[in-house]
Amino acid sequence: MPVAAIIAGKIFCAHGGISPFIDKLEDINKIKRPSVVPAYGIGCDLLWSDPSPQRDGWVLSHRGLPFSIQ
Repeated sequence: MPVAAIIAGKIFCAHGGISPFIDKLEDINKIKRPSVVPAYGIGCDLLWSDPSPQRDGWVLSHRGLPFSIQ
């Protein structure tokens, strides 16, 4: 099952959010499939990262899983 997609060549969509470990979109294609959701890294971040209007930059989310970003 896809964890992220590009719509109309310009809109990035993911279940959770982005990851500080992604430098380019090709990094997402390198995720091994099928896969168990890892406890950290790109795969985990794409599924579980949270947006946060109260924070600047990358910080651990309030749930203790991946990151939040403003």
